[in-house]
Amino acid sequence: MTAVTDKTFEGSPERDMPSTATVAAVLQNDLFRLRLPDGTERTAHVAGDLRKGLTRLLPGDVVRIEIAPLDRTKARIVARLSSHRS
Repeated sequence: MTAVTDKTFEGSPERDMPSTATVAAVLQNDLFRLRLPDGTERTAHVAGDLRKGLTRLLPGDVVRIEIAPLDRTKARIVARLSSHRS
């Protein structure tokens, strides 16, 4: 296996898969329930950069996520794309 710059190995399952999702509910302890376009739901936490920027996420917001490769029920929110609020 060859080393890649992001400190994972090429072909390694440790790479996250980016996707989009909609915030379905705000849970306790900075957790969110997300609904993916295929209808499945995931539990997610906010990435450090987004948390430092004090970005508020509410139900209906569209976010970009990275799904954990080893546990497909968990994800990390890396960016807020838009919101469906009026």
